[in-house]
This record gives sequence, structure tokens and C-alpha cells, in this order.
Amino acid sequence: MVRVHPPAPLYKENYMPELLNKILTCTYGDLFSHDKNEIEAQYRAYAKKVHPDINKDANAEAAFRRLTELKDEALAALANGSWHEKGIMSFKLDNGSTLRIRYKYHRILDICEYYVSKTRLIYIFDAAHKRFYENFRHIFASWNCSDAKIKKEIFDVIIPQDIHYYTSGDKYIISIQKNEDMYPLRALIENYWHNKVPGRHLAWITSRLMQNITFINHEGYTVNGIDIDNCFVSCKYHAISIYGGWWFAAKEGEPMIGTTSDIYAVMPPKVKADKVSNYLTDIESVKLMLRTLDTDCPKAMTDFYMSGSSEDPIEEWSKWDEALKTAYGERKFIKLEPKENEIYPKEE
Repeated sequence: MVRVHPPAPLYKENYMPELLNKILTCTYGDLFSHDKNEIEAQYRAYAKKVHPDINKDANAEAAFRRLTELKDEALAALANGSWHEKGIMSFKLDNGSTLRIRYKYHRILDICEYYVSKTRLIYIFDAAHKRFYENFRHIFASWNCSDAKIKKEIFDVIIPQDIHYYTSGDKYIISIQKNEDMYPLRALIENYWHNKVPGRHLAWITSRLMQNITFINHEGYTVNGIDIDNCFVSCKYHAISIYGGWWFAAKEGEPMIGTTSDIYAVMPPKVKADKVSNYLTDIESVKLMLRTLDTDCPKAMTDFYMSGSSEDPIEEWSKWDEALKTAYGERKFIKLEPKENEIYPKEE
């Protein structure tokens, strides 16, 4: 006699806590298929396992509530042409193609959110923040460094390159080329240094940032949005690229489109009153970022971070150079060789 077995349940009874935990921690793409009818069927199947009237686990009510949220998110994603599962994000673009991102790191900012892959950085703006997306496009539509040597050694390193723009319904997308060895500064600080930045490394980070804003000022621009989320670091070469924040940028002396609340708080009164782009905004935002980090750096460095700023970039560079000499004397290259899995959190 042939014995017919019923279909295997999604999770066996003794794995129920595992199912509850998955629902509470995953994205909709990890539970549901990319099809409306299948989503509804899968939702009903999961609900039979986790509904608190059936499942008496202490986490069942929270899991069922989250399951319903995930179903709604999945249906909404289908409707607007995007899809998200752990480590992968895809968008159906208005031109008919699909943009698919296998990402290592994801972060949500006030203005936009971004995804970091090995070689690309993707910024996504919603309709409410479209003007910042358009300002980014405006800045890089006409800016081109005319000096070939400076372009190769500085401009192409610190400024976004190979930029592509896309639309997906009410989403506005910027895709930027990223070297494989460039990592988000925030991820390096939080996951590798565990929020305690060694003074020697903070020294070269400061030097690179001072070099960057001096160059940007020389080119006649102000970023107006330099912070820990917008800087990317090459550990091997001790280089820093400012990939983000350009949605706030403007030419020196032109009206500002905006900035973050933290940067606005440290802008000089004159800049706040005039509401025009000024180098002081960038130098003050750099000092703000650096002095709020937990570090073991010498007093000469912290004194510089706390000092008032001049409108002259060369004067500020000289002040930093003296502080660095006082802090550490002769300059030394300190190797920084983290592994990728020490920078990017495992859950991503």
C-alpha cells in the first residue's frame, strides 16, 4: 500500500520559535514571493501558524502583527515597482529596465536612503525630497576640473564619478561609482573600531578632510552637508571621498538649499542670516563631526576641533598642521587593514 503524506508545513511545530523570530527580524522579500496572488496565499499559510489564537508562544502576537505589516509592505512594493529582500534591492525603472542592487550596507537619512554595493553607491529620494535630487544633478552637470593633474589626483578621488540618474515612479535614484576599497566611514567607526577611533587614524582622517574642503573651496563650491554618513574611506590608501551631502551643495556665495539640523546648529550667525553658501559651513561641519567622535587623540587635536574657524582655508590648514605636529611630531603612515566582514554588519 502506498502511503500518501500531506504537504510539509512551512515550519515544523518544533521549529515554531524559529519562524516567529524570522518574521520579527526579516524583510518582506525574505517571506513572500514576487507575485500578488502568491503573497496572499503565503500570508494565509503563515497566519495559520503564528496567529495568537492558535500559537501560544509569548511572541506570537507581535509576530502576527509584523507578518501583516510585511504583507502590506510586499504588496505596496509590487505596486510601486520596487522589491527588497535581505542583501538585494530592485527597482522597476520608468525606462522599462530593472535596477538590481546586491548591497553590503544600507542606511536611511533624513533626505534619502542609500545602499552600498562593492562598486556602486545608490541614493534614493522620494517625491517630497525631489528638489535635493535635482540640486545634486545641477551641481555635477557643469562642474569639471580643468587641471588634468589635479583632476586625476584629487577631483576623481574625492568627488562622485560615473554618475547615473534614474526614476522609478515617485522615486528618484542616483547611482555613483565606488572603488571596492571605499567603505562608509560610519560603518568603519561603528563596526570595526566599535565607536572608539584611535587618535593616529583620526589624524589622517582629519588631514584628508581638510585637504578635501580646501580643494572644494578652491573650485568655488561648498558642500553644506559633510558628516559621518557622507564620507567614504579607503583604508589601504588613507583616502576619503565625499560621496553624499552634495544635494545641499551650492557655489560659494549663492543661496543655500538647506543643510542638516546638526550642521545648521554650528553655522556662524552671519551665514544663518545671509543663507548663502560659505566655506565656514564646511569647516565647521568637519570640526563638529570630528569632535563628537570618541577618541584617544592628544589635546592639540581636540583643541583644533573646538576652535573657532577662519574664512580662509589656507589659514585653517596651517592651524591643523601645527596641531598635528604638536600631537604626534613626525608623520607616520599607520596601516589600517580591516576585513570586509569586520566593517559590514552580518545582518546586511
